[in-house]
Amino acid sequence: MDLNCHAIITLRSKTEYVQEKDAETGKTNVRKVGLAPVQRDDFEYEFMLVMDVDKDTHKATIIKDNTFLDAEGFYGVIDANLGKRLKEWLNNGVEPEIYTCECCGNRIKATKVGDSMMSPTQIVENAKKKYGKAMCISCVIEENKRVKAEQEQNNNEEEKVEE
Repeated sequence: MDLNCHAIITLRSKTEYVQEKDAETGKTNVRKVGLAPVQRDDFEYEFMLVMDVDKDTHKATIIKDNTFLDAEGFYGVIDANLGKRLKEWLNNGVEPEIYTCECCGNRIKATKVGDSMMSPTQIVENAKKKYGKAMCISCVIEENKRVKAEQEQNNNEEEKVEE
């Protein structure tokens, strides 16, 4: 494709029906599943970003990405904010900062914490505030456990000294 513009292209998927037995009721349910998009082979090679959107949850999974989304660990509903960020990236070449965990070396990606998503920037800022270095969520959790165990051990030793 040789276009002098940005294009958003949607494709239909082949559809198949599967029968599944409900474990609780024992009834057979028929469910519609999307398979592969109807396209020529290697069609996704032509695109900067390819996502598969689940028809039930409307959440997008990245299939191919030459943007910044995979580095952030994007998984979610496509919304206006995502469109604005993609437009800024396409028009201005603004690359979001990619963070690497100083403990394990893994790329720091957006992570769901409770009911909200934390961006890589938020994760790094919180980790630096608490531990003085950029850390992924997994390493933050491990460090929290280590610190808590150390505090409990110190408390136990203080109690023994007081006795």
